[in-house]
Amino acid sequence: MKPEYNYIEINKKSWNNKTESHLKSVFYDVEGFLNGKSSLNEIELNLLGDVKGKSILHL
Repeated sequence: MKPEYNYIEINKKSWNNKTESHLKSVFYDVEGFLNGKSSLNEIELNLLGDVKGKSILHL
């Protein structure tokens, strides 16, 4: 018999375990983002085009 897994809880724990290293990462530049700097890379900005007056979600 296969055990039942709570995949949502497993996924949540996995992301929670990664949070601290992401917050400290130079790649994410959390401090810059909190000060208004875009978190998007140049290639992403070029692909998006003009987003003035719009809200976007970067997944």
